[in-house]
Amino acid sequence: MKKIKFTIFTTIFVVLVIFIGYHIFDYYTTPKYEEPIVPVCENPMDINSTEFKNLALKNFLKAYHKRFNITLEDYKKWQKSKEYYYLPEDEKINNRIHSLDFCGGNRKPDNGCEFYSLNKKINLDYFIDLSNKICVEDRAIDNAINAINKDDFEMKLIYPWDDNDTIISSDNKLAYNIVFSISPKELDDLISEIEFEEKDDKVFIYSKYNLGFWRGLRYALLTLYEKQSYRHRFCKQMFEYKNGDDMTDKEYMIEYFIVDKCGNALTDIPSHAVWREEYKSYWEKSIEEFHKKN
Repeated sequence: MKKIKFTIFTTIFVVLVIFIGYHIFDYYTTPKYEEPIVPVCENPMDINSTEFKNLALKNFLKAYHKRFNITLEDYKKWQKSKEYYYLPEDEKINNRIHSLDFCGGNRKPDNGCEFYSLNKKINLDYFIDLSNKICVEDRAIDNAINAINKDDFEMKLIYPWDDNDTIISSDNKLAYNIVFSISPKELDDLISEIEFEEKDDKVFIYSKYNLGFWRGLRYALLTLYEKQSYRHRFCKQMFEYKNGDDMTDKEYMIEYFIVDKCGNALTDIPSHAVWREEYKSYWEKSIEEFHKKN
């Protein structure tokens, strides 16, 4: 009987030692998450200046890029964060794990989760004109691909925060469309129109684009780089737009991100909402409430 008790207690003791030892090892070997240091803006800039607008936009793009191009070490740190703790269980698995699979970590240059420049001539009017050439109502002509100037859609890999080029003027004109792609030649996010709004000690940067333009660009890229059959979806989209059969003539995607008056990024991913003309008062009210909370 004594031998049985001894065996039981010994087994329990060994299990406890292994359990405690594992957690001690995990504690000291797993990178510790540190809450991001909120920058202190001691010398506010003129938010209407070209210098400020370029610095603010570049700093946000850098933070956005870093969020997706996460390293394994940073991912383990993120698992210790409050953001991770409060996520639903399914999102804990899916939320950023794709970044490790597709984005290539912090290697550069690579072709996963990167920013690209796209010619500013590519806009909604460009697609309406193109549809007049290659579409018969909502179907594309057989040789539509030959009528698309592929050079117009050249996308150049960019890291604007690493150079001194001006990417936005004082009157908010971008030097080029900025496309964010998880996979090459895909369209995951778009920055084509920018506005700045000062609110207390923060500056809200709004990115706005017509969804008809976004869908036209998406299907044009898919036609050029994936399957030519997407040309019919392009024509269907433009046909519905020109005939008012959908809401894209009044429907916009508005994204916003926040910087301080020194141009430091305070967010690393844009918040967004679809905006329609009839929802204008609702959108303005929601922004006003957000300002009050922040």
